[in-house]
Order: sequence, then C-alpha cells, then structure tokens
Amino acid sequence: MAIDRHIRALLLCTLTVLLMWGCSRAISPIPQVSQLSAQCQQIKHDAGVTQLCTRPRRIAVLSPYLLDLLLALGEQPIAYAGVAAGRDKFDRPTEQIPYLGRYVTTQPSNLGNRHNPSLEALVLSKPDLILGERWQGVQGQYELLSKIAPTVLVDDQQGGWQRSLQTVAKVLDRSITLQQVMTARQERVMQARQQLATLTKARPDALLLSSGDLASGFYLYGQERDVYSDLLEALGFRIVRLAKFSQENVNATLLSLEALPQIKADLLIVIGWDKRDATNRPLDWRRLQQEWNQIPVLKVLPVAQAGKVYFMDAYMTMVRGPLAEEHILKDLLQQLAIANE
Repeated sequence: MAIDRHIRALLLCTLTVLLMWGCSRAISPIPQVSQLSAQCQQIKHDAGVTQLCTRPRRIAVLSPYLLDLLLALGEQPIAYAGVAAGRDKFDRPTEQIPYLGRYVTTQPSNLGNRHNPSLEALVLSKPDLILGERWQGVQGQYELLSKIAPTVLVDDQQGGWQRSLQTVAKVLDRSITLQQVMTARQERVMQARQQLATLTKARPDALLLSSGDLASGFYLYGQERDVYSDLLEALGFRIVRLAKFSQENVNATLLSLEALPQIKADLLIVIGWDKRDATNRPLDWRRLQQEWNQIPVLKVLPVAQAGKVYFMDAYMTMVRGPLAEEHILKDLLQQLAIANE
C-alpha cells in the first residue's frame, strides 16, 4: 500500500509538472527567444522588415497582382481580395476570378475589394502570412495588417514583377520554382522576339493608350513602367513616350480624338475596358475593333490604315504578374498573326 501511495504521488507530481509546462507554452509561444531567433529570417520588403520563424502555410493575398505571384510559385491562397465584394468564398474560382481562376485549386474566402479589404474576414481566415501591395500599407494600414499576421508588401514599380516575385519566393522558400519561372519567361520572350524581329525592325515605335469608351477619348498608358511596356520593350519595340506631359499626371491625361493624329507611332495598342460592364469578364477585343471602325477620325489614322491597331484587356493591369504576362504575350502574338494574314 505504501508503494502504491508513493507511485500515485509520483504520477501526480509528474502530471502537475507537465500541466505547468503546457500552460507556460500556451502563455508564452516563444519561450526560448535565443534559440528560435536563429531559425527566423528577416524578410526585407517594400514596407519594412518582417520576421518569419516558420514557413507560411495559410496565405492571404490582398490583390490580383499578389494572387498572380503566389500561383506562379505553385502556392494556393486561403483568402483573396479581388476587384469587388461578393459571396463568402470563391467556391467556383474558374468562373469568379478572371484569368487566374483556372490555377486556383482551393476555395479561398472572399476579402472583398482590394482597395478596402475586409479586416474582419481577414481575421476569420486565420492567415499566417498576408501578402499585399505597398500602396495598401499607407496611413497605418501596414501596422494594422501586421497585428493580424506577418505582412509582406511589394511594389512592382521597383523592379517590376520579377523583383516582387523574388521577395515572395524568399518568404515561401521557393527559390527553385523562382528559377524555373524566370527561365521559362526568358525562353518565351526570346522565342517571341525572334518571331517578331522583322516587325520590330520595320515598325518599332509602339504607342500605348487606354480607354473604356473610345468615342470619349483615350488616356496615355505605359509612360511609366508596367507589365505591357516592360514586355513590349523586351520584345524589341520602343515605347512612344511624350515629354510634353509631366510624369506626375501623364497617365491621367485624357487625350481627345483630335489629338491622336499628332502622335506618331508604328503600331498602337489600346488597353481597353467596357465601362458599361462591371462583371470583369475578359475583354472582347473584336467588339472594340468594330467600335473603332465606326469612328471616322480613328478609322483614318495612318496606324489604323496600316492595320496596326490592337486591343488588349485592361484587367491585366491589375494582375500584371508572370501569369498575366504570359497571357498578354500569347494574346499579342495571336492578334499580330491575324493582322498579318
């Protein structure tokens, strides 16, 4: 009996120690800072420095651009902020997320519009990493997001999507995938550059415009770097940039139809959208071509008479990562081939 009491006392003591150890871990998730710090990495990004001590698994992305980067690296989101609020989750991503939905194998929760993502929905999704754009972290938003989960923000104006992808790949330990993506991109561009060599030599100057209503006028586009201008320059074209407009408002300058004949270009690409359609469906460029041909001043432009006006989707300016660029290249090559038949 004495032995039994001794054993019970020993077991009770052991259980008490284990419970105390467990409680101490629950209260203090990082009890040995010096040991864990050696395992953590400091991620420098365009809004600061974020410390990560484990590889993120539950990733929330705050824009189509970050979704593109994430999917290109072979990862999936648990939450996503797109272009509009909607149902609780993206349960049919192929239908609900233009262009990128076919790469999504999860059913991410819907965080609403990228300009004002739902913080409540973000908290409920329980991310261990938040990926967003630098502009989404202004006015204290970065600090607020960082309280929900470690947050990394990138800016495609600093090195294009290639630099942003490097940052995200480092966070996710995807260096091998990063190299594969970059190699594939280089091969695509080199092959396309060879295909277009005759055209870029004869007609190198490309003008980029954007419009949601052709009859109302156009905005200059590509005066600063973006996915379209970067790709066209990589293919051997020269972007027509107008020095008379200040860099501060050049992309917001509305050009009248009468101003277009004053701009000389060998080919013209209209980054178009339909202001009457809020569904964000892929652009029907053939419809825009018909609309262009019904406007006399546009129809008689020398570049139009030469058959060198092309229409591409403005939605890609929101996506603008490696997957978007691949789609833009395929679309451009297809339109050029049709025009040259």
